[in-house]
Amino acid sequence: MSIGDLVKYNPLQCNNQIAGMVMGYERTDSLLYLHVQWFDWDDGDIAVENPDALVLVSKANETR
Repeated sequence: MSIGDLVKYNPLQCNNQIAGMVMGYERTDSLLYLHVQWFDWDDGDIAVENPDALVLVSKANETR
């Protein structure tokens, strides 16, 4: 997953199926975490998520 992708929680792990947008990421040691702006959260209230708990809804278009 990359910045701009739309994601939601894996339905096997969480019943909340509101989508969110990947806004950034951080790497700590060997783990990668995604910064996600969930559409039902206030603007700028960014979650730090494990990508293994998420599924891709729509891939960002990288063409210009």
